[in-house]
Amino acid sequence: MATTIRRSNNNDGLNVGNGTGFRIPPVVIVIVLSLCWNIFKAQIKNWYASTGTATSRSSSSGNDDGITLTDLLASGQVIPSSSSLDVISSGGLLVQSNFVQDPDLLEQFRNPQLWESCVSKSQQNQCQWLDLGATPSSVWEEMAIRIWNSHPTILSKKRDSDSDTSDTKVELAGYEYWCNIIRPHNPLEWHVDKDEVEFELSEMTNLKTPYMGAVWYGYPHQMAPSGEGYLEVLSYDPYQIPDPTELADLPHHVERIRPHYNRLVFLNVSQWHRVTPITSGARYTLAVNVWTQRPREPPETTTSTATAT
Repeated sequence: MATTIRRSNNNDGLNVGNGTGFRIPPVVIVIVLSLCWNIFKAQIKNWYASTGTATSRSSSSGNDDGITLTDLLASGQVIPSSSSLDVISSGGLLVQSNFVQDPDLLEQFRNPQLWESCVSKSQQNQCQWLDLGATPSSVWEEMAIRIWNSHPTILSKKRDSDSDTSDTKVELAGYEYWCNIIRPHNPLEWHVDKDEVEFELSEMTNLKTPYMGAVWYGYPHQMAPSGEGYLEVLSYDPYQIPDPTELADLPHHVERIRPHYNRLVFLNVSQWHRVTPITSGARYTLAVNVWTQRPREPPETTTSTATAT
């Protein structure tokens, strides 16, 4: 005999069976539906957490880098490069994997003492600076030039009949650069890069920011678990969103980039960005910002508080 489901006459549940079966109370139905809804929401939340980005920015590539590219590839916004260029977004965010191709040069930057020395100089001098077109005097300045010469639009190479020349598409003054090593005890919270001296002297009324910024993960750092130390970029500046924590937990507002070794990231550093906390290990970065006007020199008695993404 076929089983039937019919509503009881007293509206207090469902009868299941051949007319004489058991009754399902409404409260049970509500509980089951609520559990199903909560499971569905949990699955959606876990999916967001695993991708680190919104549905419109997801990809079928299956990687965990945060920035993924199906829509951008389809729209032709990816610009070819000699290294592995992953994405350029409408906000200027650009990621290059395996940036340095020279193994000897990479080996040079595997020296942790070299990075510690750079961090020490960054702490002593708030603004380490190289004028555009000037001769570099250190491996860091050489790398700063290499980084920005690789950008597809900020600086471009044009070959004439006689020689290679560097053509600046914007009137840049030079490069500000520094190193940073983030450990569990010194997290880097939400911030924007700015002329720190001008901001302080103007009593926080004049916010002057770089034209654009870049970070290079040039040391084979180790962090555990692997989901720590991500660069997060919020697509708003302080004039739009004074408090970035209001939107930081909404995945469709935040881009997340994993700090892979030898990865180069270009970004708009006038927008809110931070590094997610780490619980072990250390995270090494070289930051290089380009400015249209050189930031102000700090007084000699001022102790630097330079930060890096």
